[in-house]
Formats: sequence, C-alpha cells, structure tokens
Amino acid sequence: MNNFLGILHSIFRYILKSLFTKIFCFVFAVFVLIDFVNLKNYTIYNGKVTDVENVTTTHSSYRKSVKINRDIPKFEYYRKKDTVKTEEGSLVMYSNFNVNDELQILESKEDQYQIKIFNVFYYWIGFNKLIIITFLALFIFGFYKVFIKKAD
Repeated sequence: MNNFLGILHSIFRYILKSLFTKIFCFVFAVFVLIDFVNLKNYTIYNGKVTDVENVTTTHSSYRKSVKINRDIPKFEYYRKKDTVKTEEGSLVMYSNFNVNDELQILESKEDQYQIKIFNVFYYWIGFNKLIIITFLALFIFGFYKVFIKKAD
C-alpha cells in the first residue's frame, strides 16, 4: 500500500510540474468560465427521469465497425403549467440516470426547443469540448516550445 501511495504521489508531482497539464487546466478553466457566463441565456427548470433507454449504434468504416452502447434518459420537466416530455440523446462520457431521478434542465431563452441537462457530463464536460480544449492546449504548448522556449 505504501508503494502504491508513493507511485501515486510521484505521478501527481509530475502532473503539477508538467507545462502541458498547466496549459490544459488553464484552457479548461477558460471554457468553464465561458459556460458559466453562458448560463444567463438559459432558464433552469426542475424535472425527473421517466425512462432510460439503452441504445446501440454502429459506426462503420471500410475496415471495421464499432458498436457503441449508451443510455439515453427520457425526462419530463415542468414549465409554468405545462409538462414537457423529451429525451437527451447526445453522446456523453458518462450517464448514470435512473428512473425517477431528479435533475435540472436548461432551456434556452431564445429557443424553447433547445434544452440541455444541467449535469457535469452533459453541460460542463463534453466530447467536443474536450477535443477542442486538448487541441488548443497542444497548440499553445507547441507554440511555447518552438517559439518562446527557443528564444530563452
């Protein structure tokens, strides 16, 4: 156990020393700040999960095909005197909803049909966002290594 903690501590120290990790965290913080500011464009409603449907999709290329299983939560939320029933089918890293779970829904103030689940993996961290953050961090890291570090 002591050896495992020592290895874990060494990894953590390396991550803190790593320039790329610092750049990645900075870019991620900028995106979180943008999402936080963007919250003013949404109205928050309370809702609950009515069903969780397991869906398998197949993505094919000329060499092989890949099957992806995902759980799509169906939910309802209450807007004024209306009950709105819908589902969120976007591909997320982790979805752990169960029937009758309570959740918060973000509804766009400009377009009431644009909704999002207000959850860590549905709003704050998404596949597309992580890909963009990683590429931006790699670009900044490469720019620093090639142009700025070279001048030192």
